[in-house]
Amino acid sequence: MNLINERLRIVLIYLAFISGITPFNYFNINVEHFPYGILIALFTFSITWRALFFLIGIVTFYLLSVAYYKAIGLDPSLSYLIQTLNFISPLLFYHKSKHHLIRIARNVFWIYIIIGCMQFLHLLVPLEPIFDLFISRFSGKPLAGYRGVTMLETEPARASFQLLFLYFISEGQQEKEDIKKTITLILAQIFLICSTTGIFLTACLLIIKYWKEIIAKVNLITLTVITIIAVIGYQYALENPKIKIFYDEITHYGIEGGYNALAATSGGRFLAATATISNIIQWPLGYGADPEFFSKNTDEIDQYSIAGYRTWVSSRPISAILNFLYVYGLVITCFLVLLILSMNRGKKVSILTLGILMIGTLYSPPGTAVLLIALLISFKGKGVTS
Repeated sequence: MNLINERLRIVLIYLAFISGITPFNYFNINVEHFPYGILIALFTFSITWRALFFLIGIVTFYLLSVAYYKAIGLDPSLSYLIQTLNFISPLLFYHKSKHHLIRIARNVFWIYIIIGCMQFLHLLVPLEPIFDLFISRFSGKPLAGYRGVTMLETEPARASFQLLFLYFISEGQQEKEDIKKTITLILAQIFLICSTTGIFLTACLLIIKYWKEIIAKVNLITLTVITIIAVIGYQYALENPKIKIFYDEITHYGIEGGYNALAATSGGRFLAATATISNIIQWPLGYGADPEFFSKNTDEIDQYSIAGYRTWVSSRPISAILNFLYVYGLVITCFLVLLILSMNRGKKVSILTLGILMIGTLYSPPGTAVLLIALLISFKGKGVTS
């Protein structure tokens, strides 16, 4: 039985890292990312009393908010509770599964690269009907316009996020870096996925990850490689209309122009994030299952104008951290932080930890489990190795 559970755990970890695959898609159930983290937790259950108290607390808080909104005649949603449990599920399975995580993340990273290359070459077009059974909006070729491949995700931005975090988790706490994998990540983000969000987040994380090594090993070869990558990336980035618009706006109009460009070209994400931050500041105790927040409405506004774009504002941002803060408030979020710190007793918060928190705030699918896995791995000290 233990052997069966162990093999099932490995399969579920693979599926958790390939989060775009969901059996619900076949039945037209609108759940793009299946909560595999919850299933892993069920088969590796070793919960501490702190984690149990925390789980009971957030479930109770959420259900009380559901009752409150129903009492005032509104229709709240229970779906985000599943996303929440998937988001925090590594708290339950991380310690029993960490010896698998790095190896599986490394394997899935290369699976994504292979699938992305096949999509780039249009080789998966004949297999689209098969992939469509399990992956929503799957495309066997690059998307139209400047957008690239989706790999095994629903859209390029999610593929970019997943590939970046697979890269980081697969690196673990190794002292020796895998340069081939790093270069592959950069090339894939720029030439295969072509997500503006993904290119920006990847640049941020790599600068945070390697800044000491870059400074310590400044020589002709290092400067040449960095210069070549920077020139190619800069020239290619300016071919992306969103990056070009942002560059032109901030060049001519400064910070106000940059804000205007982000508002107009982000598809509602930027304005949703700023509105959510404003709401969190106004009521830091949490809004619970607010029906308006989970309405999935996207409204067009005329305040910000860029030629060729219609400005939208979404009801909520694509950010696991901002969603959690909005729903559960600062108090429950502080308990989550304390729980994470207690799991890393004897370790120190690294600059990478802060970088991951920044990236998770800017962009991260709300139900992702890889964000917290990466956060747990990022603490400095004796820990996970491959």
